[in-house]
Amino acid sequence: MGVIPIDITFSIVPYIRNKLNIVLNGIFEDSEIISIISENIMDEIIDNDLILFTLLELKNKDEYTYRHSVSVATFSLALGISLNLNIKELKELFVGALLHDIGKLFVPSSILLKNGPLTTKEFEIMKDHPRKGYNYLILKNLGISNKALRICLEHHERIDGTGYPNNLMRNEIGILSKIVSIADVYDALTSNRSYRTPLSNTEALDYIKSNINSTFDEILSKIFSKLIKSNPKDKSLISINPNILEINPQIHNTSLLRPTIKLINNSNYKLKYTAKFIKKFNVN
Repeated sequence: MGVIPIDITFSIVPYIRNKLNIVLNGIFEDSEIISIISENIMDEIIDNDLILFTLLELKNKDEYTYRHSVSVATFSLALGISLNLNIKELKELFVGALLHDIGKLFVPSSILLKNGPLTTKEFEIMKDHPRKGYNYLILKNLGISNKALRICLEHHERIDGTGYPNNLMRNEIGILSKIVSIADVYDALTSNRSYRTPLSNTEALDYIKSNINSTFDEILSKIFSKLIKSNPKDKSLISINPNILEINPQIHNTSLLRPTIKLINNSNYKLKYTAKFIKKFNVN
């Protein structure tokens, strides 16, 4: 990758990092582990200037769609962590979720920015954004995985086969796409738009619950509901167990974002590795 222009980095990276910190630390109590996971995720974005350029394209097209994409990626990541996905899968999930709506670059602004419901004809044009986004990402060759690409194509598919663009059903839809589908709808429902007031968290979760096994996967929906209901002001935060991370002040010469850490389990057996290669973590 080439050198990332500073203005692009400052336009994109701080907002994503801040969103990650706010949402994840509001859900999980293991702040040290969350910090390491977040920085691994951010490394994936910072190290790929093509992803940054693509996100900037989306930001310049529509600020709301860009911010929505960051929120969806963050909520998706939280669900992925609770499902015990490994760091490679979490990166694929986050990148795919960040870019899930990139096809809206090709939706006319008169439709994308319309302050009101779309007509049938306009909605048919909007429905083509997953396929256009998928093809665009392949053409740009961003160096992202097929699983991440599938998120862009499949995030509007439904469990009962009535989604688009390919009317996929149940196990035909990738699990990462199912995760993003839930986060996508949740964030859209709870966001303030000029043409409607946002739903409360409870109302949005009730909507998702009412569409289990038609639109959304049942197990994923129930886990997501538990995540959102976690209250940072009480002790009901979700724990990442059973491993405890010890942060070592030694810093790698190659990056200030990759401290050396020790993983200590209940048998006191110690393993040293860098945060770049962090292993799975279990969630209660």
